[in-house]
Amino acid sequence: MPKGWVVGKLQDIVTLQRGFDLPKSYRTDGAHPVVAATGVHGTHAVAKVMAPGVVTGRSGSLGTVLHLDVDFWPLNTTLWGTAFPAGSTYLAYFVLQGLDLKSMNGGAAVPTLNRNDVHNLPVIIPPPESIKDFDQVASATFKLKKNLQRQVENLRVQRDLLLPKLMSGEIDVSQAVELMEAAE
Repeated sequence: MPKGWVVGKLQDIVTLQRGFDLPKSYRTDGAHPVVAATGVHGTHAVAKVMAPGVVTGRSGSLGTVLHLDVDFWPLNTTLWGTAFPAGSTYLAYFVLQGLDLKSMNGGAAVPTLNRNDVHNLPVIIPPPESIKDFDQVASATFKLKKNLQRQVENLRVQRDLLLPKLMSGEIDVSQAVELMEAAE
């Protein structure tokens, strides 16, 4: 173990709480993601949790961990981070991802994760200076990822707009080929 690092418990990094009920019939489309055990499942006009946040599956599906940089609504099938004693949502995200949460199934018929069991898991905790340095790198990486996801979505929209025009002949591809060859 590196010098200055200590063995602690997961609760020294993140405090988890069960998500909130929100039946589909009560949802109003909005800007806030609704997070279920397996990921984002729609939106809602109201957020229950302010960003940034960390969510993992509690019931039905275990092991998916999300880091959110927007306000959100964690459903009752999730556990979400209410506090980050080590001061980092990124550290909580990566530590949770590194745990074998699927193996902690406490349910008989439906996979279930007990937050009290998870809170007591031993974890290695870096010193505050290392966490601060890590957060700077993680923050930049997550911003880059979000930017690239936006670009991918933009390209997807452009493809969906152009493909029907190409297929119908509305846009002549031979002109594009000639222009590309002329540019070389």
